[in-house]
Amino acid sequence: MANDNSIPSATLSRLAILYQALLDAKTRDVDCLSSAQIGALTGIPAAQVRKDLSSFGEHGVPGVGYRVDDLLASIARCLKIDQTRRFALVGAGRLGQALASYTGLAKMNFELVMAFDNDPAKIGKHAGDALIEPVTEMPARLKQEAIKVIVLTVPASAAQATAEAAISGGARFLKHELRRPKSRVEHLRLRRARRRRLRFRRRCRPAIIPDQEAALQALAVVKAGL
Repeated sequence: MANDNSIPSATLSRLAILYQALLDAKTRDVDCLSSAQIGALTGIPAAQVRKDLSSFGEHGVPGVGYRVDDLLASIARCLKIDQTRRFALVGAGRLGQALASYTGLAKMNFELVMAFDNDPAKIGKHAGDALIEPVTEMPARLKQEAIKVIVLTVPASAAQATAEAAISGGARFLKHELRRPKSRVEHLRLRRARRRRLRFRRRCRPAIIPDQEAALQALAVVKAGL
């Protein structure tokens, strides 16, 4: 397998999407999937799927495709989600709450242990199972609990100062941007891919809403870089 630190962040983000689709397939007792089938579930072109999987040594079996269990294990090792990683959330607004409330975090081996915000009305409440604490206490609390993974869901205007405060508490960051689709065409393509996945999930589990999906991709990229 290739050194996961050599894999570009864009590839890692796509691998996080593939991982979610493979988890869905596993819940429906699907043993094998072709690159075309994986592409139909994720909206990622089949050729790109093959290229991404080959980056860490997965080439599939001719006439059979990719074995779901093998791919899940390989991608988990690549993204380092075969080991539990505790993380803190900074910003308990809409995106933060969406991420904190997503039960699939446990399947990705992420554990939210603390949350921070600067809104006095939110202090003392919860984001998921984590108690929301004042952001002014973040550096000391990160050091106290030895938390290295931090997810920022704050306005862009507050991101730099918040990141610096988190780094002073021992956090590590990779450059990763959560973005909106560049165009209406891209937006429609993403929506169609999600609809295909929703149909595939039907009776499996609640779907990931777009905000949760974006945050999970960022988490996977951060974790793979540690």
